[in-house]
Amino acid sequence: MREMMRRLGRIFGQREVLALTINVMLAELVVGTYHPYFSLFAQSVGASVALVGALVAVQTLSRTVNCLTMGALSDRMGRKGIIVAAMATFAVALLAMTLLRSPAPLFVTQLLFGAAQAGVFDIGIGYLGDVVPREDRGAAIGLYTTVMGIGFGVGSSLGGALVGADGAYLTAFRVTALFALAGAVVASWGLRRVSRAGAQQAPEPAAGWRLRAMVTPMLEALHNRLLLSGSILNALKSAWFAVVGGGFLSLYMANHGISAEAIGLIFGLRAITSSAARLPAGLLTRRWSSYWIIIAATSVTMVGFWLLPLFTSLWALAGFVAIEGAMFGALMSVGNAFVAENARPENLGSALGLFGTVGGAGSTLLSLLVGLVAEWRGLPTMFMFMGVVLLLGMGLSLWVRGRASAARV
Repeated sequence: MREMMRRLGRIFGQREVLALTINVMLAELVVGTYHPYFSLFAQSVGASVALVGALVAVQTLSRTVNCLTMGALSDRMGRKGIIVAAMATFAVALLAMTLLRSPAPLFVTQLLFGAAQAGVFDIGIGYLGDVVPREDRGAAIGLYTTVMGIGFGVGSSLGGALVGADGAYLTAFRVTALFALAGAVVASWGLRRVSRAGAQQAPEPAAGWRLRAMVTPMLEALHNRLLLSGSILNALKSAWFAVVGGGFLSLYMANHGISAEAIGLIFGLRAITSSAARLPAGLLTRRWSSYWIIIAATSVTMVGFWLLPLFTSLWALAGFVAIEGAMFGALMSVGNAFVAENARPENLGSALGLFGTVGGAGSTLLSLLVGLVAEWRGLPTMFMFMGVVLLLGMGLSLWVRGRASAARV
């Protein structure tokens, strides 16, 4: 225990890591205030359940595309500028939402929000890989994702208090925009531009070859079947978060008479269990395979979705959210450690781009699909459908991993 605390103290003592964790905590505070109430806000301006699914899909698609391009760009240009710009984009999207009176313009704000998430969370993991020694990355990522959970919990509770019984969504968005701007200031002050090994010696390609220079590392990462098998599991994690954190679960709770304040407290509980699971899960990767930890957490969540239609009371739903949050938190930590273990240092940004891209692609398609299922057959049927998707996705991931193992023999 003493050695673990010494290691965490050494990691957290770096100014860059301290600034990054403060920044990501503020970013998750923004997300925690936004996500649980987005579907309720969208319905207040006239969106249907199917349209909510389409809006969630647009956000995940934006994160996917931007994760792909930003990962490659950050390998060549550095990660600090992308992180600072992404925090400012959060503020722009939130302030724009305060001007909307119909659901159609939400597609634009969702595009901005997705880009900001890619620039902060996905590129932030890459920045950790730049400044933290390889042997400390599991613990560093566990610390990083634990702070993310704290920020989400504070944001969820703050959002519930700001929205209140009167549905004061605009006030909540304005206050949250200030936190996003504060995060941009912290990142600008505390992060430094990192020169990766060999980056300064590499000649600048001609203009016509720059796109190829960005795409080639991502194609190389795609041929890494072990990395692809974990990316499929990341798609499942992103898909179930689109259901839980994207607003469908909030609609289900509201349909059963649970107030906005109570929803905020429930998501605050989720953040507590999620945060509590992240650091221990990151440390577990020193003993057990990160892949099988991900499989175990996904299996527990699958069973939870199959049972969810039976839960209608506040306490039952809070119990589901608490367990799902712990599983999600474990995957946040272990999933990123999985990428760091299976990628070469010079292609870490591209590997993270692939990991996020596959996750985002799965989440985008499933957000559209679950929105349609919920519109046609109701939310309980949609939850059952989500459990089936998790089962099939794990089967596909195991098959891809098996092909990778066979290829090495």
